[in-house]
Amino acid sequence: MEQLKKLLGLAQQHYEKVVLGLALAALGLAGLMLAAQKEGKSGFGQIRVGRERTQDHILYQPGLERLLGGLAKRHQWVQVDFRKGHLHNLFGPVKWQMRPDHTLLKIELGTEVGPRP
Repeated sequence: MEQLKKLLGLAQQHYEKVVLGLALAALGLAGLMLAAQKEGKSGFGQIRVGRERTQDHILYQPGLERLLGGLAKRHQWVQVDFRKGHLHNLFGPVKWQMRPDHTLLKIELGTEVGPRP
């Protein structure tokens, strides 16, 4: 009786693990049953013999103009120069500076502020 109380106390402390173990066991059993059912069925992947092919069963072949047009466009590359920071904002982000009158000034080239030559 003492052993049973210990076992029930242990199961109460770790009930999530017990439920998970039962669920995994049920899942494994279901997988084994499906595998056994599949073995029993024969002819699932066999080709039917005796059925003649007629003109009504010709597969539709879509036009390939759109695909070939896309393949032709792949040779038209866009040239991006990452060395010039003021032309590309990924590696040379645009800076914004606040003027004394609290308006924002976009600094693109770097010659917008400071002494002029």
